[in-house]
Amino acid sequence: MRVEMRLVDWNPGYFLPTVAGGLLAAGGAAAFGWVRLSELMFGFGFICWVVLGSILLLRLFTQPALPNRLLPVIAIELAPPVVAGNVWFAMNGGRADFVARVLAGYALLMASVQLSMIPSYRTAPFGPAFWVFAFTYVAAVTDVIFWLKAEDADYSKAITYVLLALSTLGYAALATRTVKGMIRGTFLPEYPAAR
Repeated sequence: MRVEMRLVDWNPGYFLPTVAGGLLAAGGAAAFGWVRLSELMFGFGFICWVVLGSILLLRLFTQPALPNRLLPVIAIELAPPVVAGNVWFAMNGGRADFVARVLAGYALLMASVQLSMIPSYRTAPFGPAFWVFAFTYVAAVTDVIFWLKAEDADYSKAITYVLLALSTLGYAALATRTVKGMIRGTFLPEYPAAR
């Protein structure tokens, strides 16, 4: 609000300090039993999601594509509904109520977007932006685990172990590619020297 910014300069990374900050604070407050603070911070994160989400979706739909090296930050679009889902489960005692179902519905929509983005992600050079998958996808896995528990699903323990193993393999793959990229000098993008 205080600086002039073009719509094309926006990217989903703006969710992290605002939406994620508010929702994670709500989850922490809920863990300590601070009900009013968790509700307040959930509202803060949710409103940031609505406001910034509108701007970011407008940017993604109407402006030129993000630069190739930034394409992976589109994965952050999945984070708000799954983080909100995790926090909501912490706030409501793990029940799959109306709000949990609404958040899950939007999470499914954003997960389908992620599937459609796989070809685009494969064109992006591997760099720091790929680490957004770590937070986003583990938050999604956590949300699925909460749902398994809330629905008392058959084989929930086995599914949980598989999801945790896949998450661990995902982190290992990210770490391995990062180390290889750092050794080769390709992980961090090069910028022209300032004059």
